[in-house]
Amino acid sequence: MKSLNIVRLRRFESLASHDKYINRILEILPSGSGFNCSWQHIKTQQNSVEVFETDFHNMNNNGYYDGYTTIKVYIEPFNHDNFRLTCSGKQRYTSLNRDYWEDIIYHCLTGE
Repeated sequence: MKSLNIVRLRRFESLASHDKYINRILEILPSGSGFNCSWQHIKTQQNSVEVFETDFHNMNNNGYYDGYTTIKVYIEPFNHDNFRLTCSGKQRYTSLNRDYWEDIIYHCLTGE
């Protein structure tokens, strides 16, 4: 599994290194199992928070795909060894899937 220590990479010496950092995160964000669309980095005014967006393919109780939810992932380093990860979405399945999204994305980013 690809892994990334986000905290070590949070300080950037140049725009080129920040672009490499963002591209590395985009490479290791999950693909498949509902994450069936490409990821995009969203530019923000907050220096320490990185925001990524994708569409998650929802399943209903019968196991059939039932539309997409656009989700945003917020990654914020908050001390030397850790980062804060939160997800948001605006569809009916968000409350059911938020824990799943955060677990899968956390494991992709940390390699745990």
